[in-house]
Amino acid sequence: MTWTDSRESYCRRIRSYIDSCPNGELIAEANPDLADHLEDCPECASYLQIALQQKARLKEAVLGQEIPIALEPRIREALGTRSPDMHRWMLAAAAIIIVAVGTWTAVRLSKRTAESKPGGSGLALTAPSADDARILEIGMGEHVHCALDLGFADKEFSDEAMSEGLGPDYAGLVPLVRDRIPPGMVVTAAHRCRYNDRRFVHLILRDGQAVLSLLITRKDGESFSPDSHSRLLDSSGATLRLAGRQDMHVAGFETGSYLIFVVSNQTEADNTQLASNLAPALSDFLHRTQA
Repeated sequence: MTWTDSRESYCRRIRSYIDSCPNGELIAEANPDLADHLEDCPECASYLQIALQQKARLKEAVLGQEIPIALEPRIREALGTRSPDMHRWMLAAAAIIIVAVGTWTAVRLSKRTAESKPGGSGLALTAPSADDARILEIGMGEHVHCALDLGFADKEFSDEAMSEGLGPDYAGLVPLVRDRIPPGMVVTAAHRCRYNDRRFVHLILRDGQAVLSLLITRKDGESFSPDSHSRLLDSSGATLRLAGRQDMHVAGFETGSYLIFVVSNQTEADNTQLASNLAPALSDFLHRTQA
């Protein structure tokens, strides 16, 4: 085990501890080792700050929410023996999550135009189905978490470090991607990471102010809808699903065992074109890796 492996393992334990604090109340002063680590590790310090903000916003949002009568007994049974002080807050949070999760992601991902952009790739951009939107959110969420929130988009690693971070099975991804990206775009980071108990192979690319993520993850029962209106066959033969939110866009496609996402703050057309350029070679690479 290398020093880097040991540090990453310790960081994972720190972040797990941060996530386990139910009220977002983490008193670093009570743990000198934790306080020292947060002072020396900007990634974990940033993770703590983001976690506290998210938990505070969630608590503010759910307090005072009315819980459907039919839903309350099931939630109480699922919560089991929680402390009395936590029960009302968790009950409201659970209700909101159960009621909202099926629609909220689709709403914020589905505002797309139904026409091609002039001068773009020529691909029609249409609204994803709710199921496809939930899958596309997997890639969007990891891009925000790792590239943006943890700051990996601001780092630049050597080819040796990226090859080591990917491991022997995926080290060939960096030259494969470099051969298929526009001039001026560079691969700055490549590693394996984990988000929401899901493992990813993650390449980060930069082009000026543009930040892009190429994400590969094994399927866990998911598959894009075969008859979805967001099912787009481009000139390379790749079937892409498209969505976006605010100033970020995601294009996703799949192989037999993998989900692949290209996420960026580029225009819809540019992000889609990059996914189209990469899709055939990535599909072949993953087929060979699996074999």
